[in-house]
Amino acid sequence: MNKFSFLNEETRFNILSRGTKVIIGNNHELIYKLKNTIRYVFQKHVKSDYLLEKETDVTFKFNDNNSDIKNWNFLEITDAYDLRSEAKLNSGSLLSKYMLARLETLATHDDFLTLQNCFLLVADAIADMQEATSNNLTTKVELPEFNVSILLKLLSVNFVYEGKRVEQVSTRLEDTILLQLQMAKELSNKNEKMMAIMIDVPFLSKEHIAIIDSFDKKTCFIFAFVEELPEVDYRDVGFLFRRYFDILDKDKVEELLMNYPKNYSYEDACDEIEKMVKHHTYSPSDTFFTYML
Repeated sequence: MNKFSFLNEETRFNILSRGTKVIIGNNHELIYKLKNTIRYVFQKHVKSDYLLEKETDVTFKFNDNNSDIKNWNFLEITDAYDLRSEAKLNSGSLLSKYMLARLETLATHDDFLTLQNCFLLVADAIADMQEATSNNLTTKVELPEFNVSILLKLLSVNFVYEGKRVEQVSTRLEDTILLQLQMAKELSNKNEKMMAIMIDVPFLSKEHIAIIDSFDKKTCFIFAFVEELPEVDYRDVGFLFRRYFDILDKDKVEELLMNYPKNYSYEDACDEIEKMVKHHTYSPSDTFFTYML
């Protein structure tokens, strides 16, 4: 089990994870803050003027130790995945990262090296071309060194369904989530750093969960924000109602139980959460829900 500690001004989130944490709740402000805290941390943002003036920052600790964000990669999977935008292979997009990783496997192939040599010949020919000159102003044309990044820019990508090019309007949300998960899975296999993946979708199907369960839980950690709770182990669920509640945070749970009207142990609390997750029942009229979540 691993502990992720995020502090955003005065709001602290301690997320204890066995590899995947599915987060559900109706506290939209806290959900919004946690999502953006995770993005801010792992996307390596520059500290804003507001944070500088407030003399504060968004901080992150991994297993109670400061963690160098340079040692982490970050991916995001969302229901707002735009096929047309992704097809442009813009820098930083999930598809461009995926294609670049695939292309890097070609870098030592004979065909790629031959293409690289041909590119050098073309570069020499361009260097010998007559330059346009006007008084002291002269053009200088150069061809960059051929590499996988240049090859990526030459690619044309279409999304295909049943052998035909497809637009977003004809796709299913379940398929676009699945596609992103499959790309993230392959990227995680090639990843040499720690990886954090944030999933922000309404639901996760059994097929989605099967892929998520196949990630290496020692180096890849998933934060999944959903509206419908999938079939997962109760220990892999975090609740965001009045507060962030994590049954794996035994000290915090036992602290909350001190004010609980019934004589409940930590094991009793685990049983209650397990029943809630199994039956998908989160009733504000429930005494346990009212006090604990």
